[in-house]
Order: sequence, then structure tokens, then C-alpha cells
Amino acid sequence: MSYRRIDVSGEERRHCPPLSLPDLQWVPIEALIINEAYQRPIEKRGWQSIRKIADNFDWGRFSPLLVSATGAETFAIIDGQHRAHAAALCGLSEVPALVVDLTEQEQAAAFSWVNGTITALTALQIYRAALTALEPWAVQCEAAVTRAGCQMMTYNKSHKDKQPGEVFCIGLIRSVIEAGHGAHLIAALEGLRGSANGAEAYFYAAGTLKPLIGAVTELGITRSDIVTRFLDDNDLWGIQERVHKLRQLPEFRETPFTKLLADSIRALLKQWQKERAAA
Repeated sequence: MSYRRIDVSGEERRHCPPLSLPDLQWVPIEALIINEAYQRPIEKRGWQSIRKIADNFDWGRFSPLLVSATGAETFAIIDGQHRAHAAALCGLSEVPALVVDLTEQEQAAAFSWVNGTITALTALQIYRAALTALEPWAVQCEAAVTRAGCQMMTYNKSHKDKQPGEVFCIGLIRSVIEAGHGAHLIAALEGLRGSANGAEAYFYAAGTLKPLIGAVTELGITRSDIVTRFLDDNDLWGIQERVHKLRQLPEFRETPFTKLLADSIRALLKQWQKERAAA
């Protein structure tokens, strides 16, 4: 386990004007209001988020709301209306909130700033946090990739620094695991790792793994040695080169490369199995 402190030693200091300190307090939910002049309406997707927060409610996952006192014993929500609705769904009567004193114009500006400067988490950052929390999907992804002799990465690398066996496409791996195709995923990854192509980091990207895993899954292959022998007989560089040539034909010019690659790997693997069975 590693920790780090706040460190701004390499940054130039900024001038911060004198500001009045906000209050952190528990605010009754019934005193919260939503100013529709700048707040978003809650639509279908918003209600899905509210239900998800409520179904998994935990104070450790609940950050204080940002609100402004309106002067009439009510507080206008600047940030956190979904959390407030989820708390109400859970039967809570009050929530923690950072109370600031802003005009309506300042509230709208704060809303725009808060929602416009959020640093979105990458898929790998979400995976790393989920793995630390021992969330089942993350643990299953790591277990499957590790079993295949590869490594599910928790941070990104530059193209030149990536190594064979390092898997970065967590979205693809998660979707395959959650679809119940873990055995096929392991066969595809382990098969690739054992082939000549497995010594090249390029082939562990989603662009190659997705069509390969898809073909292995569709044909019900769970043995990695089958995948290894197929790849040694059908070099992936050669398959991609043929796909590039196909796309030069009029009938395939509008077909995405990834689709043609997936179709080609599937067809070649199916034909290869038939020939092996007949031999």
C-alpha cells in the first residue's frame, strides 16, 4: 500500500483573493430546492443514476452537496441533485452540504464551472480502484488475464513502452467476462501468448484481441493450444495485410477495417479447423 502527500513544490504559486469561508453543515432535504434556470432536468438516465446511488448507498461514497442559501430557509443545489434525490429515496432526512453565499448568477457560474472542469476517470483508473475494493468484476478480469499468462494493467503506457502480454483494454475484457465467456477469453489470450505473434505487444490491443476473442467464442474454442497452432499457421500480420488489400476492392471500401478483420479471422479459423479435422 502506498500513499502520497499533497505536493505543489514544482508549481508557481497562484494569487488567491480573500474569500469568505463556506459552512459545512447538515441540511434538511426538505429545505433543498433546484433552480431550473441553470440546473438540468432529471430525465430517464438521471433517474437510473439516482436509483443506482440509492441501491448502493454508503456514506463513504457520498460527497457533500454544494448549495447556496437563498435567504428563505431554503438552499439552492449547485452540485449534487442526484445524490440528494438518492438520499431521499433511502428515507434520509438530511444530507451534508457545503453552504456558500452566492447570487443566482454566481450559482449558475459555479454550476457551469463544477460540471465543466471535472477530470474524467479513465477505464484503467476505474479498474484499479475497483480491484483495490475487491469488486467482483475487477477481480474476475484480473484472474482470467493472469491465468492466461498475461497482465491486466492498471495504468497506461506509451506505445513504445508496452510489452508483450500487457493488456490495457479493460472495457473489452470486462464485457467478455460479464457475458460469461471467460474460458474463451483465456483460450484466446493464452493461445496468442504461446504463438509467434505473442512476442509482439501490438497484438494485445483491442483492435486485434476483440476479433480474435470473438472468433474463439463463436466457435466454442476453450483450448489455448488450438489458438496457438492456428496463429502459427496464419500469421496475424499476414491476415491484416490481406484485409488491407480487400479494402481496396470497390465492394469493401465502405466496410470498416475492424469488421473485415473480425470476419477474416473467424472465417480462417473455421476453415482451419475443418482442414485439421479432415487431415
